[in-house]
Amino acid sequence: MDSIEDSFDNMMKLVHTLGDKIKKSNHELYQKRFDLTVQDAIDYITEKKKNIKFDDYQFQFPKNSPLEHYWNYQMWVYEEYEGVDFSKQGLITYQKEKSFSGGNLCIDKGYITIVDKMATNLDIRLEQVVTSISDYEMNKDKDYISITTNNNKTYLGKKVLITIPLGVLKSGMIEFTPQLPDYKLKAINDLEMGLMNKVAIQFKKRFWDKRLKRIVYVSENKGEYPWIEVVDNEKAVIFCWLACSSAERIELQTDKEILDNILTILKQIYKNEPMEIKDYYITRWKQDIYSRGSWSGKD
Repeated sequence: MDSIEDSFDNMMKLVHTLGDKIKKSNHELYQKRFDLTVQDAIDYITEKKKNIKFDDYQFQFPKNSPLEHYWNYQMWVYEEYEGVDFSKQGLITYQKEKSFSGGNLCIDKGYITIVDKMATNLDIRLEQVVTSISDYEMNKDKDYISITTNNNKTYLGKKVLITIPLGVLKSGMIEFTPQLPDYKLKAINDLEMGLMNKVAIQFKKRFWDKRLKRIVYVSENKGEYPWIEVVDNEKAVIFCWLACSSAERIELQTDKEILDNILTILKQIYKNEPMEIKDYYITRWKQDIYSRGSWSGKD
């Protein structure tokens, strides 16, 4: 039998194959192709496995077994790239994904260094929350567009470049007059705003081996703090990652509930080690009115 990782990879290849077949008008799912999600494809494949020559792979496990939990973890690993569950990711658009070459890069002192450099010699007005943008046809001076902020200030310009997050556009926080064209509204609505939250915890003393880089936690419930990353051994700092629906769930929890859950997980691994929290920080990106999520993904 293949490993679970190989089995899951093979299933995702079949998901892509199924997507290709569905694009053809002779497939039984053709009429529903734009409404199908990745989860629909997975369900379809697991139900039809005997007909699609799936016998070499095991895709079903005893309910609530460690194997099923690990299978769900593998699913989360795929889902977190988009920040939304497979049940919200469109199958046809999922197939079109392309990866950029090269690895990841961490910027020393954070992205603020880039922003500060770009802002040099620019007239930037801070704490001006835009509430409406009106087309020139609605203004007295037809050569300008007006921007209104939450403190009733108005700015005029001949061009307006909008770079706000997709989540803010979807929230309707900014009123456009006249309304944006239908094709733009459709593009906004067809994209999903993904979500990833992090919990940074600094302990008074490190209790893990200094060679440790990451703890992979395979939980009974999918996506429950699957990655616990060691950030700084000297300062005893870890990051706990959550994405998709599990990231949404913690936004409804108190700080104490979140920290207690993480400590419960860690105490399963380090049973006799003292764990005193010195400081912590929890993101709740969906509640942040200036982002309403983490990044845009395919719906």
